[in-house]
Amino acid sequence: MHEERDRHSQIARESRKRQFLAGRILLRLLLAQELGGTCNEWKLSVGSGERPRVQGRSDCHLSVAHSGDWVSCAVSSQPVGVDVEVEKTHWQLPEMFSWVCPHLKWEDIQREVAEADRVRLLLIFWTMKEDCFKKTGEELHLQPPSISLQGFDKAAPREADAWSIYQKKENRVVSVVAEGKGCDLKWVR
Repeated sequence: MHEERDRHSQIARESRKRQFLAGRILLRLLLAQELGGTCNEWKLSVGSGERPRVQGRSDCHLSVAHSGDWVSCAVSSQPVGVDVEVEKTHWQLPEMFSWVCPHLKWEDIQREVAEADRVRLLLIFWTMKEDCFKKTGEELHLQPPSISLQGFDKAAPREADAWSIYQKKENRVVSVVAEGKGCDLKWVR
């Protein structure tokens, strides 16, 4: 708890402090719900710039993400990555696509993806890339087989054994990737 208090006190922005607290609360709730015990029994430790860990449990892998007012968490017995992204009104889509998927050409996206679907496609690609980075610590050089949304929600890059994408609203995407054959992903809200 002292590590978490120290880390919280070092965060400058109030919005980021709220995200940090919400992430820790959600992690403990998820741990208690999925693995038993109470929220207070789950001790988390984290170094600066590191993912949270459960003290004394090397078999428990955690991932936390936040964007705007949204926070998402994942708990697994295998390496896991989770990300949430919310559309920002100041985005310039050509620049965002070149940052997330540098091999895609904006002209091709404009030609092949309906304007209404472009933000969703960007959010899906972005969360998938972040998921893999959080799971492995290595950047995913995402090269989707096409730039179409058709069936992409169900497609997983080769780097993943289990992948799930959740979208409740058009301007927000949450995705999670976990390692392990037959891994069962479920959404808890």
